[in-house]
Amino acid sequence: MRNIKRFYARLEAQGGCEAMITIHDVAAACGVSATTVSHVLNHTRPVDPQTAARVRAAVETLGYR
Repeated sequence: MRNIKRFYARLEAQGGCEAMITIHDVAAACGVSATTVSHVLNHTRPVDPQTAARVRAAVETLGYR
């Protein structure tokens, strides 16, 4: 979750969390591609269980909807 802490630090430096969190933000926070995040969320392709868990944790932590 080190990437999520860095993501929040960058977001705070930019003036806060005014904008919606995007799939690209989730991907950057957990160190995967936006495509991987999409596959995890939509169950369209198999994704390594550890990677999927990281993505789901980032989605929850960041409040992605």
